[in-house]
Amino acid sequence: MKVQVLLLCSLAFLGFTGGCHPDYDRQLPNGYVLVRSNSYTVAIATPADIARHHSTHADAGIAVAAKIIHIAVYSPYVVGEVVASPSSELADIEVPGWFILHTETDVAQLGLTRKIWEASLETIGLHPAEIRLRDPRHLPRTKYSGATP
Repeated sequence: MKVQVLLLCSLAFLGFTGGCHPDYDRQLPNGYVLVRSNSYTVAIATPADIARHHSTHADAGIAVAAKIIHIAVYSPYVVGEVVASPSSELADIEVPGWFILHTETDVAQLGLTRKIWEASLETIGLHPAEIRLRDPRHLPRTKYSGATP
């Protein structure tokens, strides 16, 4: 069953970096940022908290908790897969399964089964067979502006 979360406020804080810079970060549409703090923690930080803290680490809020293993960007959507990562600092808030994040409405569907994820993609006009999931490390270092793909 779909789990929809309206991201009106932060779900949690990224206190896992202790003020250090993340291993890497990638800009996503509408101010979201993919952040990797270590091999167990790859998450999507919300734009409101990034703006509030002027950073992509330390105190940024979480839209999709760790560990993201597959991701694709079809602006304004970010889609992918999260696996359980008990070693992650975010293990208490992660929702394993497939996800769809709508970066314009700040709505995330989390913990979807593959079958429900594919059906949900179809309803938003994305075709599962055409989705090119990739390892988050290989996501391009693109800056997105608004909903422009």
